[in-house]
Amino acid sequence: MLRRIMRLLGFISKQDIEILQAENQLLKIQVKRLIKQTELLAADNAELSDRLSAYQQSDVSALKAIMEEFDLLMIEKMKPVGDA
Repeated sequence: MLRRIMRLLGFISKQDIEILQAENQLLKIQVKRLIKQTELLAADNAELSDRLSAYQQSDVSALKAIMEEFDLLMIEKMKPVGDA
């Protein structure tokens, strides 16, 4: 409505309105594309987060196994005390 009034008053030409409408359509397309890219990045981020959690859990399990092995080695090297 404002465009029509402005056009009637001579502030904006029909060609300018068409250019603005075309630019508006292009911007809408770009916004949709960016939304899709954001969704894809969010999915990739979730997958990478899951993989990181799995790697961290694996690292914790490996560290626990190493610590248990180290404890056994230390116990074997200890000298008996008293009547043991």
